[in-house]
Amino acid sequence: SWNGSEGIHVGTPGPAVSVSGAALDGNLVAMALEPNCYPVLSGLSASANSRNGVFVPAWSTVTQSGTFTNAGIPYVVESTLSFDVGTTWTLLAGAVVKVGGPSTSINVATMDANGTAGNPVIFTSLEDDTIGGDTNGDGGSTAGTPGDWAQLTFQGAASTLDFTTVRFGKTHT
Repeated sequence: SWNGSEGIHVGTPGPAVSVSGAALDGNLVAMALEPNCYPVLSGLSASANSRNGVFVPAWSTVTQSGTFTNAGIPYVVESTLSFDVGTTWTLLAGAVVKVGGPSTSINVATMDANGTAGNPVIFTSLEDDTIGGDTNGDGGSTAGTPGDWAQLTFQGAASTLDFTTVRFGKTHT
């Protein structure tokens, strides 16, 4: 039922949190993570939320390395997300990150995106309902367009993007 907020909120880095097979329905946001929180997520479903995904707020710089798993629902970034130098952001096969806003970028020090041929890591627009379903909660079949979000920016050491798809970013002019 509607609770006016997040179905699940992971608010403090520390002890491992694991959520598997949960249905997150009728919330403002299906799930929200504070910076530096990396729960192990799998098999999640979400419907009838304003955001049918795992909301990743970006009000402070991420200072700890961590891993995004294949949650079953997309991770949602709607303001520029930045990682400190020296951190590594790991994304496991099947992880989907949807980005909203034409000036929203993801600035990483080091990224290890570990997709596979059959289960790639995907970065796409929040508007893209063809990947991960209706994440923006508009009830329809919206499609992403080039320029829906800015870009991935690499600012640190070597990064690896294996079997990774990046869709609907924009070009600098």
